[in-house]
Amino acid sequence: MTTPSELRSIVASIFPKWLESSKNVPHQLDIDDLKEWLEDGDDHRYSIGRYQYQISHYKLKEYIVAALNGGSDANELGLIALLSMRGFIYSVAVQDKNTNSGISFQNYSNTLALLITVGWREQAELYARYGLEQLARFGIKRGNYAGGALGIGVTFDQTFPYFMMDLAKDWLGANISTLTTYRQDEIPDLGGWSELFQNWREHNLEKFNDILNRAADFHVEQSHDMVEQGRDDDPDYVLKHFEIEEDKYWIFPVLLLAVLRLREWEGIKNPELTHDLFWVSPLGRLPEIPPVPSDQFYDAVDAKFRKMFPATPTLADLPRLRSEQS
Repeated sequence: MTTPSELRSIVASIFPKWLESSKNVPHQLDIDDLKEWLEDGDDHRYSIGRYQYQISHYKLKEYIVAALNGGSDANELGLIALLSMRGFIYSVAVQDKNTNSGISFQNYSNTLALLITVGWREQAELYARYGLEQLARFGIKRGNYAGGALGIGVTFDQTFPYFMMDLAKDWLGANISTLTTYRQDEIPDLGGWSELFQNWREHNLEKFNDILNRAADFHVEQSHDMVEQGRDDDPDYVLKHFEIEEDKYWIFPVLLLAVLRLREWEGIKNPELTHDLFWVSPLGRLPEIPPVPSDQFYDAVDAKFRKMFPATPTLADLPRLRSEQS
């Protein structure tokens, strides 16, 4: 099995090359499209959220490289979280006009974990409650595009998105189902995340640390690109999927850090972290909580989008969602 140190070495080796190759396309192209939309009209209006999510993806890899070199900036992480959040929030606003604007269930769940990790409680709650609402509204069926802001089309047997949804539901005490048709038929349990979900509020620090370490072992084991099994002309050809295929989260374990942040919010003490995953880089510990950023360019994008789509979710919607999900 790959070790945390080996994961760090892989990330440190491949991320700078990826950043260089992606600098102009798609990264700069996404920024240029946002500028064009601000200046010339609304041709890109349904894609604005996706552009910002893709920009956040690039920026997060930049942030990880900076952190490995001792130069990470909590404010930059805040901008990354905000842009990633808008990728989904804007999709909610336009879903009835363009269901192709959504983001994947996997990307949604990683962003939820990121928002909790950075420590924005109200923003994380808004994001979680809208995700729960969308999941209940559209469900998931294998091979059946059901629409919705979660971009439900292709599904894999990854359990971490349901881990995050169940965790959010439990944290918020939300009376809403996460048992989709696809989950009921294809995913019997939360796999390697089950023990952590069942015990995330454990007060015995020694017991919880053992549980967390087993989840960290699972995270490391499952931090892998998907692999091909068989050949294209072989009827048994399949793609084998892993839980943590997004390499930007291999040594930035937001699923686990989100649990630690939720425990903080619940007033539950966290143990001294002992697993190598939490010490192989600065990304393995809870970051300093950044302010919600103000950025002239992205604020202008936000203002224009909300003017065009006044139903765009805001923190003002939280009381209604709390009432509906209680």
